Amino acid sequence: MTYSSETISLIADCREITSADIVLLVDSSDSVGDTNFAEIRRFLHTFVDRLEIGGDKVRVGLAQFSHAPYQEFLLDAYRDKANLLKIGNAIEYARKNFFNTSAGSRISQGFKQHLLVMTAGKSDDNVLRPARVIKNEAVKVIVVGFGQTEMDVMEDIASPKQSYKLETPNTLQKVRMTIADIVFIVDGSRNVGPENFHIIRTFLQNTIAALDVAMDKVRIAIVQYSDVPRADVYLNTFSDKKEILDYVKTLSYGRGKSNTGAALKFAKEQVFTKVRGSRQDQHVEQIAVVITEAKSADDVSSPAAELRRLGVKIFALGIKDINANEPQEIASYPSKKFLFNVESFPKLNALSSELMRSLCGNIKDAFVTLLKNITLHQGLQC
Repeated sequence: MTYSSETISLIADCREITSADIVLLVDSSDSVGDTNFAEIRRFLHTFVDRLEIGGDKVRVGLAQFSHAPYQEFLLDAYRDKANLLKIGNAIEYARKNFFNTSAGSRISQGFKQHLLVMTAGKSDDNVLRPARVIKNEAVKVIVVGFGQTEMDVMEDIASPKQSYKLETPNTLQKVRMTIADIVFIVDGSRNVGPENFHIIRTFLQNTIAALDVAMDKVRIAIVQYSDVPRADVYLNTFSDKKEILDYVKTLSYGRGKSNTGAALKFAKEQVFTKVRGSRQDQHVEQIAVVITEAKSADDVSSPAAELRRLGVKIFALGIKDINANEPQEIASYPSKKFLFNVESFPKLNALSSELMRSLCGNIKDAFVTLLKNITLHQGLQC
């Protein structure tokens, strides 16, 4: 199968990966070239940076292979030169030198074992036998090929449905997108007022404009609440950024009393659902951004807890003289990451960049996890 930057699926934020042994086997032969190898190196840096590395968590090994000796290293510690000559020999080397107890593998403890092979050329040796042997030892083999890599050879090396071809290593960076479902839950009660609601609209425009909005990237929904909540926009209402930004300009002000708890309940039951565009079943990050100005007329603690239990990360933005405890009851933990307070509406837009930094820390990074419906989560909890 051949994947473009539009069709490659992305995995969850790798900081959520819990435990696995992963070996990265990288082609550094002449067929790759300096420019492409630099792209691969950047990708590997991003990949490893997203993992929760630790002796009892994720362990990573890395080896290079070409027609000549190479240096292999675990994480960032360079070790002795080895003698990997071709893809087949490289796989056999990885099997013997990485996937064993003395090298730090926890295969005997039942930890999932993964081998990611990145190659840009044709193999000059036989790959079938070493690939078959390593797969028989319960190692999942994932192959990413570039350039002249032959698809049938990639499929022979890889575990079933785990071979992927990209045009160039540069595609690794091109497909670095973000993917998330974000629901803005906005106070439209009479306490806000028309002038301040205009500020909220501007805040929404600025924040949405900074996101990579598309049906296969970031999806946006907007819930406005007062006496009763209503969905101005569902996650599958608009397919591109321009459509939703044009709509936000015309967002009408609701008025009424502030029932924040009802809005949280509404979001859980009516918005974060598959029929309304939620991709939670695809392990896409679910995020709620709650903007509230007044103390709620109803309980917020229980519906917020239910929303968090659903797996939704809640950012709470409290404005003016709102009860100090209420946004904290709404927000996910830790508060310093998910709770924001500003003294007045005019200061709300200054908060946009800070919110974006926090959002981007939670949105799933699309550093080619390479695989649609990847089954790494069987052992990695993606």
